[in-house]
Amino acid sequence: MMLITDAALGVSLSSTWVVLWIIAQIFQILWRYRRLSRSTINAVSQEWILSAGQLADIGTKPLGGPTLEMLMKYLFVIVPQELVQEG
Repeated sequence: MMLITDAALGVSLSSTWVVLWIIAQIFQILWRYRRLSRSTINAVSQEWILSAGQLADIGTKPLGGPTLEMLMKYLFVIVPQELVQEG
């Protein structure tokens, strides 16, 4: 029966254990990420937002009176009536 020594392999067995430990840590991180991402996907709900309710529109395009007033209620922005264009 012949024993394989560190010198016969050309690497130390302690470095082999370190490599195996690192691989195990990477596997554990990937497993936790997969479990977390699946639970997050199941917890997120998607809803369609109508174009009339897009809050970003208030700062990016000119809006008519009723739409502007509705969006201002969400943002608590008070605009003098003479600055509101009807349309």
